Amino acid sequence: MTRRLLPVARVLAAAAMLAAATWLWLQLPTKMQSWAPIEVTGAVGEHVEGRNLAVTVHDVQLARVVTFTNDVVPVRMSTDGAWLVVALSYEPLLSAESPVFELTADGRRFTSPLSGFARNAPPGLTQRNVVAFEVPAVPTSAELLVYNKTADRYGNPMPAPLDSAIAVPLQVPGEALPQLDLDKAAP
Repeated sequence: MTRRLLPVARVLAAAAMLAAATWLWLQLPTKMQSWAPIEVTGAVGEHVEGRNLAVTVHDVQLARVVTFTNDVVPVRMSTDGAWLVVALSYEPLLSAESPVFELTADGRRFTSPLSGFARNAPPGLTQRNVVAFEVPAVPTSAELLVYNKTADRYGNPMPAPLDSAIAVPLQVPGEALPQLDLDKAAP
């Protein structure tokens, strides 16, 4: 009787090992996932360091209208929603980098059209400025993600591989200011 069950047991053991190997293979990260920036979480007011960047979020404000000067020309930008303005410090630590600022607010992702930070910022020099995001409504929750960007061999922008990304949950003010001057909001 046991000799008859031996081939069946082998087939079942082989099927179980094949299923386990398939499951294990599906758990492996892709190349892009394994090269993705490692997220470092911080808080508002805290100096947060990653591998090649350091960020400190100083203040968060909401406004219906933002104003600033562009080469001595005054600019006024209004919105039906709100401008979420983040005052922060950014410093590349090891090499000249270009920062990217992304906001996740109420589950939606936004990029900043208004940033006062230089491209290819030199390492070791802290820049202090503001980043403004236009959001459709005052969010109940928000998180800022800062990472360095690079370009692939075709010139497409992408997060710098094997680097860090700084994530900072933001305390969003309940009320929006009627107007905010971005030139004065910088830390």
